[in-house]
Amino acid sequence: GASRIADALKINESLQNLNLERNEVGPEGASRIADALKINKSLQNLNLLGNSIGTNGTERIADALKVNTSFLELNLRENNIQNAGAGAIRDAIHENQECALMILYLDLNGIDQTLLNDIDATLRRNR
Repeated sequence: GASRIADALKINESLQNLNLERNEVGPEGASRIADALKINKSLQNLNLLGNSIGTNGTERIADALKVNTSFLELNLRENNIQNAGAGAIRDAIHENQECALMILYLDLNGIDQTLLNDIDATLRRNR
């Protein structure tokens, strides 16, 4: 599953869009994909909607966002991220001055509106 996708992402230099919506990736799979995204420079859009990656998986994705400069769009809807995971994403975007992320979907994750507004303000600098 996610391990094979992650291995492929580490060596792929052309894939720009990856849709893994509702594929039961989970936190461990998200962690493996995140490790690959630290290396991959071609992927621009990743859809992880409904994969139960939780706070732990989201924190690993955030680690990748600290160094990744190719991401434009990331869909993390319906993943039980909560405020801790969303805060990690916000901090990563803020830390990576070369972050290209422009579109981030975080609906239905139990995140406070104040934090969502803060993330939106952080993303605006990339637009």
